Amino acid sequence: GTGTVNFSGSSTFTGSSASSNGGAVYVASGATANFTGEADFSGNNKSSSNGGSVYTEGTVSFADKASFTNSTASGSGGAVYVDSSGKVTFSGSSAFDSNSGTYGGAVYSEGSVTFADKAEFTDNKASNGAAVYNSGSGNITFSGSANKFETNKASNDGGALYISGGTVTFAGTTSFTKNNSAADGGAVFISSGNLEAGNAELTFTGNVSDSYSSSAIDPSSGSSGNGGALCIAGGTVNLSGVSISEHKASSGGAVFIEGGELNITGTASFSKNEAYYGGALYIDGGTTNITGTVTFTTNKAKNDGGALYASDGAAGTSIRFSNSVTFTTNQANSDNGSSGNG
Repeated sequence: GTGTVNFSGSSTFTGSSASSNGGAVYVASGATANFTGEADFSGNNKSSSNGGSVYTEGTVSFADKASFTNSTASGSGGAVYVDSSGKVTFSGSSAFDSNSGTYGGAVYSEGSVTFADKAEFTDNKASNGAAVYNSGSGNITFSGSANKFETNKASNDGGALYISGGTVTFAGTTSFTKNNSAADGGAVFISSGNLEAGNAELTFTGNVSDSYSSSAIDPSSGSSGNGGALCIAGGTVNLSGVSISEHKASSGGAVFIEGGELNITGTASFSKNEAYYGGALYIDGGTTNITGTVTFTTNKAKNDGGALYASDGAAGTSIRFSNSVTFTTNQANSDNGSSGNG
């Protein structure tokens, strides 16, 4: 239908469930739901398919604060699912806490999602993309500042964010802190599509790939756990101001690149990251262009490449540093302390 539903006061949805999509709210293609007061989706809203609290093929707008807590979906989008024809706008602040789904513990999108104000994602869980999963031709934009992804956990890839298509854009300041993936990309995993943060400041601190507590995992054990902060398997990642510190992984304590393209144009710092190979960066393919000012400080590899490891598989790939690069007190137990394989 093409109808419009307006919620003019505060709205609370508690304990709702659906045998299919949209545990609390379902918005069909062409329809609109407007929330002008605070919206609170809490108390175990559930969907047996997609969108534990909200499923939309139409347009949904939140003018004030929106909160999603303990929503679950057996499929995708523990709290919110946005179909390819759907559009969701958060004009006020938004908070997603302790939601869960298979893909996108809090938000799954193949459509359009805009966070115009601060967005916070804490303690969400999923197989892939514990907080947010963007797929198809979806576009998610974080235009506000002080966005936070903290202590989210994926049982596979993408401890906070998974991108398998479309574009995710950050325009303000955003922090990724203590997120965890059991496999690759402690904070972010991208297989295709785009991560655009050329006009943003991103801070990654203490994210972990693979389930361990105090030491990097030896690849010979059969564990993967690549890219404590970011794992780039494909697609394009554009960064400007970025700080990546105190991460741990099997390979690529901070960043693991096996395909796609990584571009860093502003100031970047890699510090106190740890891995078996490539304390900060592990490059196994793709294209890496770092044209900004970058520092590698006190990164550590238990085997090779205290700061940077370029694997045998990286032959023929492009790795370019074209501005000031400083390596300080990085450490490897074998080979060169700055760059791996000699």
